[in-house]
Amino acid sequence: MGIPQGSCLGPALWNIFINDLLQIDFGNSVSIQAFADDLIIMMKERATYLFKETSIGPLNIVNKWIQDHRLEINYDKSCYIIASSKKFSHIPSLRINNHKITHSVNLKYLGVLIDSKLTWNAHLNYVKDKINKV
Repeated sequence: MGIPQGSCLGPALWNIFINDLLQIDFGNSVSIQAFADDLIIMMKERATYLFKETSIGPLNIVNKWIQDHRLEINYDKSCYIIASSKKFSHIPSLRINNHKITHSVNLKYLGVLIDSKLTWNAHLNYVKDKINKV
């Protein structure tokens, strides 16, 4: 059972399937976006010491939805960045189902490298390296 991969109806069925997760109201500080089976959760917080506490609720809700729908999180592909122009002395540790989520300075989403400073530097270097290999 599940969504048939490679079928014409697959993407439409997946969109219907995941729609209720995307409709959950987490308030103004949390937003969820999805493309195919890639999910990104964006959270807004003033200080890193508040970030871990703020993230627990939304991560637990998303995790419960995933478990209720018999899906699995790929922990090897899961990571988070803290986007800010400031430097932080403390990076919070995030866990889902007792799995540590890796902190990274760059996040690749839909082929675009997003860096923690929200500049295009990491992505432009990535594209430049790919072009130089051709």
